[in-house]
Amino acid sequence: MSLILFSNILVTAFLVGLIWFVQIVHYPIFKEVGKQNFHQFHVAHTVSTGKIVILPMLLELGLSFWLVWEEQSFFSIIALLITILLWILTAWIFVPLHGKLGDKAKGYDLEIMKKLVFRNWFRTLFWSLRLIILSYMLIQMTSNL
Repeated sequence: MSLILFSNILVTAFLVGLIWFVQIVHYPIFKEVGKQNFHQFHVAHTVSTGKIVILPMLLELGLSFWLVWEEQSFFSIIALLITILLWILTAWIFVPLHGKLGDKAKGYDLEIMKKLVFRNWFRTLFWSLRLIILSYMLIQMTSNL
């Protein structure tokens, strides 16, 4: 078995578990915090989430490129493209939404929270698809042994 493929699966599985938790539990709770405490909550959310997500996302990005270099297959390229898409979605959609929510004067905004939850389904599904593709690659690799 390829150590690079296995490493991709481990990191992506962690991120898939995390994104499903965020999608089903964490983001929907934002509206329950209330206006008075929302700014402090959102700052804590941003700092805490950054600590837990940045290293795995960087690892996933690097491992995605490494997998393409090692495997040079259609599925490894698709997995890399999904990783790049996830970075683009995060930078162009989620960072600005969190920036608006982080505004101390008017951060508590139910419409922005609804957009956050709805649009995060795309990241949730793309990360899940990436894990499925990597798992398929592993199945194919082990069936050829």
